[in-house]
Amino acid sequence: MTKLEKIDSKLTKLDDIEKDVAEIKNNVARLELKVKDLDTLKHRVDDIEQSVNFVSVSYEDFKADKSKIEKEINMMKAQLDKHSPVFEKLQLDNVNLRESVVDLRCRSMRDNLVFTNIPEAPLEECEKVLRDFIKHELHMDSDPIKFKRVHRIGRKNYQAGPDARPRPLIARFLYTHERDAVKGAAKRLKGTNYSINEQFPEEVGKYRREVLMPLLREARNSGKKAHISVDRLFIDNVPQKPAIPPPYRAPQQSSSAQPKPSRA
Repeated sequence: MTKLEKIDSKLTKLDDIEKDVAEIKNNVARLELKVKDLDTLKHRVDDIEQSVNFVSVSYEDFKADKSKIEKEINMMKAQLDKHSPVFEKLQLDNVNLRESVVDLRCRSMRDNLVFTNIPEAPLEECEKVLRDFIKHELHMDSDPIKFKRVHRIGRKNYQAGPDARPRPLIARFLYTHERDAVKGAAKRLKGTNYSINEQFPEEVGKYRREVLMPLLREARNSGKKAHISVDRLFIDNVPQKPAIPPPYRAPQQSSSAQPKPSRA
């Protein structure tokens, strides 16, 4: 082999070596990337371990707080059970007190009548207006009738026009029999815009309108005799127990707690 051929052979080997070195470098680079990925993965694992440790600590804290809260709840339940009879008695006393107040208000209003749609005039004398109404519309002698007080209810609207609806007029009679006579004459107002009604506390009036009156009309449409006494419905003289009881009365009420009956 000539010297030139030897040199050429060596150059070829060097090329092969360079290729091998280049491949080794590439492999090393790839390994370095994998090592970096492993480092990143290790950091992530470390983060996960820290999170797991945090969750574990938080869970233990939660268990401790839960146990503490359960103890407090049990203590509160024990106190509630201890005071429950007192609370129930207070509730019952409150209902009974409310019922008594409603009954007292009913009794205080039992001599009152409410007259609606009687024309209202400025500077009017309410008692004179009512006496004229009784005389001309009810055809009764109003002179002997004695009133404790006659007045309008509601705020007066000074800007209202002539077509404004007049405020109701309330009369408190001195004698019950005179009040009953005027109330009995209300049937003469049939076909007019006037009306005469008993006065009741707001809660009683609402119960009469929303619960008892529909039942009253239904009974009368069926040909039965029906009337309402304060907040009790009678059909053929038998007291009824509507599905909806008065919300202001105790669940079990004695007959002595009822206001004195008056037909409506």
